[in-house]
Amino acid sequence: VDGRDYFAVQDIANTMIEQVKDSGKPALLEIKLDRFYGHYEGDAQTYRGEGEQERIRETADCLKIFTEKVVSAALLETAQLEEIDADVRELMDDCVVQAKAAPPPTESDLMTDIYVSY
Repeated sequence: VDGRDYFAVQDIANTMIEQVKDSGKPALLEIKLDRFYGHYEGDAQTYRGEGEQERIRETADCLKIFTEKVVSAALLETAQLEEIDADVRELMDDCVVQAKAAPPPTESDLMTDIYVSY
């Protein structure tokens, strides 16, 4: 399924979930999409063609595609999406502040639920 299309992914995932529930058999969902970044930090991405990364960012951004679809279908307005984005940014900023203010984990915290004992 085209991973840039939220609604296509949702439709096929819902169908597959029902099939798995009904059959009791596993399923595999292959989602195809483009990466904005390399395989690792510092990846020179010499395997990309000239202008490829810019083209992907301009034409294959799943958030842009989602926004265009929901706005053109009058499901949400651009202002509503911007408000959601602002709320999420604020929530993430708050989480970072809380994480930085939290005490470091204890050794027992770090060693809990580890399956290998040394």
